[in-house]
Order: sequence, then structure tokens, then C-alpha cells
Amino acid sequence: MSTFDQEQTLNQQTFQRLQREVQQATSGLQTGQYVGIVRGQVVATSSDFAELLDRLNHIEPDPSRRFVGRVGEDYDRMERVL
Repeated sequence: MSTFDQEQTLNQQTFQRLQREVQQATSGLQTGQYVGIVRGQVVATSSDFAELLDRLNHIEPDPSRRFVGRVGEDYDRMERVL
């Protein structure tokens, strides 16, 4: 598995963990907040999608190396969006 694939998997696993924590009310995040994840770490949160993307562009300019999700949403499957 390439480093890129490992980062993507790690980012997705981190998001899935956050989803569980929000459902169990053990996270400081609120349902509906957007999270930005890079290398398995939550690096930005916001209730505004455009604001989150602006922050992420400063932290990690390469969109293929970051993950964005909205906690509390019911995602049937994970897809990478560039």
C-alpha cells in the first residue's frame, strides 16, 4: 500500500471514529459540524463549509491529501471528493 493510500485510509478511519464519538456524545464536536482531517489528525472544524476549506487550503494545499466530512451525517459509503 502506498503512503498516499495509507494517509487516505487513516483519514477515513479518523472520521469514522469521530462519527462514533458524536453518536455516543463523547466528542466535543456537534452534529452538523464540518471537520478537516490531514494525516489522521483533525486540523480544522467549522459549521461553515467555505470557512473550513479556506482553513484547509492554508494547512494542506493538496486536496487529495485531506479529508472533509460533516459529523453526524449518515454516510452509506466513503468517497473521495477533490
